[in-house]
Amino acid sequence: MNEAILKEILNEVKSMGGRLDRIDARLDGMDARLAGMDSRFDGMDTRLTSLESELKQFREETRADLQILKGGQKGIRSEIYDRFTETKNELNAQQYSIDILHREQLKMKTDIEMLKNR
Repeated sequence: MNEAILKEILNEVKSMGGRLDRIDARLDGMDARLAGMDSRFDGMDTRLTSLESELKQFREETRADLQILKGGQKGIRSEIYDRFTETKNELNAQQYSIDILHREQLKMKTDIEMLKNR
């Protein structure tokens, strides 16, 4: 082969080697960036796990508080129902007593009128 062609091939190979070195350098940079992203994702995973744990604990506490409130509400409803029932019974008894008093008063008025007319 011709020496000029060999030099041209050698220069081309050297040029390719330089380009490959630059490509390697860029790939190394990309590897470093990807490693940085991996560590950031690991940090995000840790934070998400922590948030999930806190959310689960909050949900359990809220559920327990809600059950307590429901139990208290049920007790209050029962107490109110009992009070209304007692009040209703007392009112009925008082109404009955008032009816009796009215009858007695009417009887007494009638008796007084009968005595006046004698």
